[in-house]
Amino acid sequence: MKLLGAFDEQPYGFKQVKIDISTLNNGINSYGDFFIKKDKEKILYVIDKKCDHAGGRLIKKKNKAICFLHGWELNLDNLKYNNSHIEKSGIPFDIQDNTLKFYAHEGFDLVNPFFKDIHQDNIEISWINHATIIVKSGDFSIVTDPWLFGPAFITGWWLEGPTNLASIEDVKNASCIFISHNHPDHLHPESLSIIDKDKLIITPNFNSKSTEKYLNKLGFINVKTVNFSNIYSLSDSVQISPLKSGDFREDSGLYINAGGKELLFTVDSNFLNSHKLPKNITLLATSFASGASGYPLIYENLTEEEKNKIIRRNKNSTKSEVMNYLKLIKPAYYLPYAGMFMEKAKRDHYILKTNKKVLIDEYSDICEPLNIKLIRPDKNVSFFFNNNDDIKIKNTHQNIKFVENSPEYYISESKKTHNYSATAILEYFKKSGFKSNQILQIVPCNDDFVYTNKPIVYYDFQDNFGKLIGINDLCQDVIDKKVMIIKVREEAISFLIKNMLPWEDLTIGFQARISRYPDTYESEFWYHFTNVYVTSENYRYSPLCGNCAIINQNKIWV
Repeated sequence: MKLLGAFDEQPYGFKQVKIDISTLNNGINSYGDFFIKKDKEKILYVIDKKCDHAGGRLIKKKNKAICFLHGWELNLDNLKYNNSHIEKSGIPFDIQDNTLKFYAHEGFDLVNPFFKDIHQDNIEISWINHATIIVKSGDFSIVTDPWLFGPAFITGWWLEGPTNLASIEDVKNASCIFISHNHPDHLHPESLSIIDKDKLIITPNFNSKSTEKYLNKLGFINVKTVNFSNIYSLSDSVQISPLKSGDFREDSGLYINAGGKELLFTVDSNFLNSHKLPKNITLLATSFASGASGYPLIYENLTEEEKNKIIRRNKNSTKSEVMNYLKLIKPAYYLPYAGMFMEKAKRDHYILKTNKKVLIDEYSDICEPLNIKLIRPDKNVSFFFNNNDDIKIKNTHQNIKFVENSPEYYISESKKTHNYSATAILEYFKKSGFKSNQILQIVPCNDDFVYTNKPIVYYDFQDNFGKLIGINDLCQDVIDKKVMIIKVREEAISFLIKNMLPWEDLTIGFQARISRYPDTYESEFWYHFTNVYVTSENYRYSPLCGNCAIINQNKIWV
C-alpha cells in the first residue's frame, strides 16, 4: 500500500456576495442561502443554510433553524445543535464602506490527480450481502464490511437472506478487506473469524482508533489505517481513499478507482465529506432502506400514531438524501446496498411489521429522469464494466446458500449462558464513573417485555447510589432529575453488562422499551455508556449514533 497524495478540491459556482448593512434588520436575517446575525451596526456571523448532519436545508423558526430531513435544531444564538456537541462554522466575511462582503460557492468537485496513473482494466463488482461488496481489477480484489452470517446488535438484526457459499470463499480469498466503522453489521466479529489473521485489513484513521483497536483485539496482525481524503495505491489498477462522514460520527465512505472506473460507497455516512465528492463517476452505492434505529419504535412515551409519523418522515428523508447524492454526483449507475437486514426473530414481530423500510423499486422513479441506471443487487451475478462504462451481467455463482441456525436457536443458546444478575448491574454502574442528574431503572423482562418479578435496579447517578426495588417502587417524576425506565430482555442486558458493550446495541437491536420523564433525549447518558464506559476488548465508538438516534426525540415531524 502506497500513499500517493490527496484529492484536489475544486470549488464551482464561486461568487462574491455584497450586502448593504443598512438593509439588514437587527437580529437574525434570512438572506438567500444564508443566515446573517446583526447587532446594531455589527455583524456577528454569516452561516449557510446547510445542516451539518445530513446536508438538508435549515428553515428559520424564531431563534432556531430546523432541518426538514431529520428535525435537527440549530440554536441561532450560539450556533450549537440541540443534543449535540457540534457547532456550526461561520463563513469568513469583511465589512467595507458599510457593505458586508463574503464569498460563496455552490459546491466542490473532488478530483483525483492520480487518476491517469492507474492501469486501465475491466473490473468486476459483486454484491455479496448487506454492505459486503467485492471489487476486482486484474489480480487484486477488495471486500467491504463483511457480514456473512449470524446476528448483529444482540440478535436484533439478521441478514435478509443467506449468503452464497461461493461468495464466502471469495471473501476469504480477497486481497484485502475494508472496514468502514465499528457497528456490528459492518465490523462483524463472527464473519471476520473465518478470515486469515494476516490478511490486509484497511480502516480509517479515526481519532479514537475505534476500528483499529477492535480489529487488533480480534487477532488481526496486518491492520493498516488510512487518512481521510488521502489516496492510496493498492495495486497497479486499484486506488482507494476513505471519506469522512460529514457529521460528528466515526463513520466513513470509500472511494475506489479500479481500472480507471471511479466508484463511491457512502456506507452509513451522513453528509459524506460535507458533500465534497467526485462527479460523473461510474458507480454510486448508498444505504437506502431507513429503519436502522430503535427510535421511535422502542420509546413508550410516543403513541402509535406518532411513531408512524416519524417512520414516514424517516423514509422520505432517506429517499431525499439518496436523490441529493444522485443529483450531485451524477453517476452512470446506482446500486442500493447496506439495507438488507430484517428483524427475523419471532419475538420481534411487532418491529418487523411496523418498521417499514424503503424498497429498492422506489428508486426507479428517482433514477430514470436523471438518466442513471439502477442496478438491483443480486447474489448470483457479477457486474462487469469495460472502458466505456458499458455493463455486462454474468451468472458467476451457483445458487448454493450458506445454511445456519434459526434466530430462535441463537436466542435460546444466549439465554442458557447469560443469566440476569441485578447485583452485577449495580456493581457495573458503581464503576462507570458517570455523574449526572439522571435516575435509571432497569426492569428485567421476558421476550415480550413483561416483568419477570426479579429485582429491579434503581440507580441515581448524581448521588452515585443504587438499590434493588420492586415493580411498585418505580418512580417517574423526581424534582430536578431526569428519570428513565428501561424494560429490557434479561439475556440482552446480561450479555451487554458481561461484555461491556455500547448501550446503543440495545436500542438499535430493539432489545428494550424505554420511557423518559421528561420525554427528551438523555445525551449525556447515551454518550458515556456508548463511548466512554466500554471494554477494551471492543472499542466501540459512535457518538449518539443509531443512524439518526440523535434526532431531537421530543419532537414529531411529519
